[in-house]
Amino acid sequence: MKFIKKFLMLFLIFIVSSTSIAIVKANAATVSGQDIVNEAKKHLGKPYVYGATGPSSFDCSGFTKYVYGQLGINLSRTTYTQIKEGTSVARANLQAGDLVFTNSGHVGIYVSDGQIIHAPRTGSVVKISPIWTFIGARRILN
Repeated sequence: MKFIKKFLMLFLIFIVSSTSIAIVKANAATVSGQDIVNEAKKHLGKPYVYGATGPSSFDCSGFTKYVYGQLGINLSRTTYTQIKEGTSVARANLQAGDLVFTNSGHVGIYVSDGQIIHAPRTGSVVKISPIWTFIGARRILN
């Protein structure tokens, strides 16, 4: 009887985790990069607060996580883990909605024309800025 209970529990966990993965993939397939940018722009002017994840204030990775989350796509919490998500993108191939990493501890969302929307630092607000340095980019959307 214990074996059956353990088996059923593992099976249930597998079904639930598979379903949530499928939902995230489905959302990533139906959301456009412009949808991501439009959601991000709703938060222009909100203050940077270290560790904040929205909706009234953000740090950089909290901002990207929140924006994607509003469209049903779950990102991990930190810059260091977000840089491992999705697929790598060259600077020349950036598209709206891509995550852009400007140093080892900062992430923003590509808008267009060499610009990102991001929560830059203490004392600043969510804003659109030129990409000043580039260490990599990740495409989350299909």
